[in-house]
Amino acid sequence: MKRFSVNDSFSIKGIAIIFMIIHHCFRTGAVLSFGTHNIFCDPLKKYQVVNIADFGKLCVPIFAFLSGYGLYLSYIKAENKRSWTITHLIKTLSVFWIIVILQWSYYLLTSNRISSFYFKDGIPSGIIHMITEFFGIASILGFKTLDGGWWYMGTAVFFIIIIPFIYCLIKKSGAFSIFCFACLIPYVLKLGFMGNNPVSFFPIFCLGILFVETCAFDKIDDTFQKIKQQSLFLYIGSFLVSLLIVLLSYKTYTILEIKTFWLIKYSLIPLIIIIFAFQFIIKIPYLNNILFFLGKHSFNIYLTHLFFRSQFNDFIYSVHNWILISALLLAVSLITSIIIENVKHFIHYDILIKKITAFWNATSSIEVQH
Repeated sequence: MKRFSVNDSFSIKGIAIIFMIIHHCFRTGAVLSFGTHNIFCDPLKKYQVVNIADFGKLCVPIFAFLSGYGLYLSYIKAENKRSWTITHLIKTLSVFWIIVILQWSYYLLTSNRISSFYFKDGIPSGIIHMITEFFGIASILGFKTLDGGWWYMGTAVFFIIIIPFIYCLIKKSGAFSIFCFACLIPYVLKLGFMGNNPVSFFPIFCLGILFVETCAFDKIDDTFQKIKQQSLFLYIGSFLVSLLIVLLSYKTYTILEIKTFWLIKYSLIPLIIIIFAFQFIIKIPYLNNILFFLGKHSFNIYLTHLFFRSQFNDFIYSVHNWILISALLLAVSLITSIIIENVKHFIHYDILIKKITAFWNATSSIEVQH
């Protein structure tokens, strides 16, 4: 039995979504909002808040790692591997479709943004743009996304599609070889850091897969448990050393230049955060429950929070304090997610999706037998 459970994954997603909220409220690109909205950063300085927000970009590699871990574990356990890819694409996109339809409806009723965004180059290209957006692949096909954060949907789709191929390669070459390949290929091809696309986060994705193959979380947990059994003081010492490593990672992240050291910033440092969170943070009673709850709603929060930040900017920043601003945006997005999930339950949306995936599984099984 894997000691890194689904619940653990959700709890770490809860941490990642907090990172994301802070990142999108105060990252470098949004620094002008300090002057516009008279934001108070006490007891921190403004540049420190910006640095924390920049560090919040780690939400992306954390999600990528968890995707690699969860998707690969799901695939190796799947009885019907033939239908796995389509089933997971439907499950993932079915969450996205609701948000897309809601935002499209809002803009159709309140502005001309749909026409100005999708159809600025004509009707045919606009239709193609909307179709690629709806199926989550706009960003990987070179289109802009209506919501700036939706670029990651293309990466999520790519990760799902590539899992069966990685599984076959691992059977031949081993997981460590695949991870090394993922790290080296951007340098060999002189691609460098490519920004917000699957290549940039492929190494940390493969690292998640490597952790499944090597049972790394079990081994890490065993090590800390042995220390704890030997001496409580040693365990406290291991916590303090781990905390120091996290703080040094934060400092390193703020210093290193992304185009050269992106592999350290988007693979090594997020892995340190994940291990620290797994071993210490998500095991704290009550806090774990809160993080788990946020993690359960993290997908919807990710899909909606930038909408609220942009469309209701004055309201979100009206509380002035940077912590309260982040909390307000998180709360609004969370409440929206809860409402959406209740409406989906009321209209039996999830049941419909389950029936569609079950039908696909059954059809694939019949094809395999023939």
